[in-house]
Amino acid sequence: MNRIKELRKNKGITQDRLAGILCVKRSAVSKYETGASTLTDETITQLAAYFGVSTDRVLGFCPFNDEQLVNLRTFLSVAVIKVTESDAEASDSVDLFDLMHDIIDRKVLPTYEDIYSIANEWRFSLDEMFGALDLVKREQKKLVTISDDELDTELIDLLDSIPQAKKPEAVRYLRYIVTTEA
Repeated sequence: MNRIKELRKNKGITQDRLAGILCVKRSAVSKYETGASTLTDETITQLAAYFGVSTDRVLGFCPFNDEQLVNLRTFLSVAVIKVTESDAEASDSVDLFDLMHDIIDRKVLPTYEDIYSIANEWRFSLDEMFGALDLVKREQKKLVTISDDELDTELIDLLDSIPQAKKPEAVRYLRYIVTTEA
């Protein structure tokens, strides 16, 4: 089943408004949402562009909702710092390591099988994988309450404590945190 209704409601718009955007009648939007009418490639592309999601997401191929995907990407951004490429090579899990990067970079939408494979390989719990956003939000709130000088000192200390080989991943994660809304 497609996710058009969920995406529309999350955006806070009516079927009439979406119909205007797509240049179709409201009844067509209703049929798209229920699957009573087949979506054209052009309509799928328009919907994906409007909602800012992949065409796979519009069509319902991703089993996770937007909040779960944000949590998962946040967790994996931290996990790739802990799981180095050499760790992945040592355990013959380079493909899973690359998959983690592809999920973070939004190149692929994860499946249940992907998540279970990653969790099993590196002993991550599903709770921690999908609950990471709460941790990041708490950390962001802490950062908001300190002065810029204190923040600079904290970041310098943090970067100094990270081994050189892992610094690019740490910088990538810090950029992610700084650009993620609190």
